[in-house]
Amino acid sequence: SLHDALPISTLAAVLDWARQAETLSHGIVDVTLLDARLQAEGAADPMAAPAFDGARDRSWSMDRTSRVTFIRRAPGLRLDLDGIAKGWLADRALARLGAFPAAVVDADGDVAIRLDAGQRWRFGVADPRTTGMDLVELDLAGPDDRDDGARRTTFGLATSGTSVHRWSR
Repeated sequence: SLHDALPISTLAAVLDWARQAETLSHGIVDVTLLDARLQAEGAADPMAAPAFDGARDRSWSMDRTSRVTFIRRAPGLRLDLDGIAKGWLADRALARLGAFPAAVVDADGDVAIRLDAGQRWRFGVADPRTTGMDLVELDLAGPDDRDDGARRTTFGLATSGTSVHRWSR
């Protein structure tokens, strides 16, 4: 297997979150599918090395020492951290805005949202094929004042595409 040594860093933290997301989603989140995604999008670089054969081993692991994180992966296996990294960054940025009663961080379609008790915000995800139309509208609310001690609620919203992301109060 190929051994990549990384200093303990943001990248290692994002890879930790990728592993957790894979577990929490029962495998729906899978960062080993970069080549398959690029091929499906028609974005694979024809000059690059041949795409990783998905039938081969897609396992990867991390081993940490006090100074370095080692990533072990099959030769040719590339990791797709696009959505994972954007969501991770949005969550961290939202945490930095803790002094505000409500906040939204949009990291290019990966959105972290926090609402205080009694607050309600509506979010629309634009339909890229029809100007002025939404594919979905979400009406999100902070905790009910009757909730047992809950002051805030956080949400995550992940979208795909290049459409405009907007929200209104």
